[in-house]
Amino acid sequence: MGLLGRLLYFGVVFAAAALVAQVPLVGLPLALVIALVGAWFYWHTRSSTPAAGSSAQAELAMAATADSTEPVLPASDRAVRLFSHGRQAVAGEYYKARDLARVVGRRHAGTTGDWDHGLRETARLEREPSNKHDRNAVRVRMALGGQWLTVGYLPRDDAVKWQPTLKELESGGLVAHCLARIYKDGRGNGHQVVLHLSEPDRAVAGNSAPDGAVLLDAERECAVIGEQHCQDALSERAGWIGPVWATLHAGTVPTGKHSGAPTVEVRVDGKVAGTMAAAQGARYGALPSRGPVVACEAEIFEGSRYREVRLFLPKVD
Repeated sequence: MGLLGRLLYFGVVFAAAALVAQVPLVGLPLALVIALVGAWFYWHTRSSTPAAGSSAQAELAMAATADSTEPVLPASDRAVRLFSHGRQAVAGEYYKARDLARVVGRRHAGTTGDWDHGLRETARLEREPSNKHDRNAVRVRMALGGQWLTVGYLPRDDAVKWQPTLKELESGGLVAHCLARIYKDGRGNGHQVVLHLSEPDRAVAGNSAPDGAVLLDAERECAVIGEQHCQDALSERAGWIGPVWATLHAGTVPTGKHSGAPTVEVRVDGKVAGTMAAAQGARYGALPSRGPVVACEAEIFEGSRYREVRLFLPKVD
């Protein structure tokens, strides 16, 4: 409700109270009741209105088409798991509360602020160039049975930044997916969605995740040692610098004081790219046993003397 709307609303309330106040004996008490009820109704309505990042985001969410579902992608389409180092808010969940509640169903979701206990989901990012309010709109969808339900949109400024990345994926017949968590809104307005999502220029790996691999959460950074002996492996893919999928395998420290100690070997596209130090190997040594193939988010970067690798791994303690 804008300023003019508030003035008109309270003008009507107090005018009604003033008229009732003229009634002998009971007029003043009734006028007070009218004023209090009018104020209570205003604040109750205001508190139940969602807090959006901007009026444009709310308008965009409300303007979504009535048909917010479509069949799940056929097997011939290829989903790309985007990297998840950052956190991205979603706009307009309030206006998609019914579909979001259907996704949640009877499952428990932690409350906003209890960030480790959100309901884990996979979200799909989809450009919506036909949106009459914003041709850069990017809707966020989640699967329920055989349909994708729209549960919100990227905020307007963020949607603009994602256009080049999403267009490039679309041109290759790829569909962007990312990790997400759903939380109960502490204000009682339904649910809130938070995407686990890197910045657009760091979100798409230079290689594909291995088929059937268990993909680990990216919650902590971990260094790799011995890359100086693996420069051929780190110079593949036309000298790619940036995010890659790495696989983890049981191994031993190859050299140094802890030579022969059990650790975790890191491979990129099947070639050894280094190992964890002995201490890190002891901490993360159980990860390779989580599946026949275990992959994690990683990044190749130019160090001071040679190419290096950093890993992004789940919390284990």
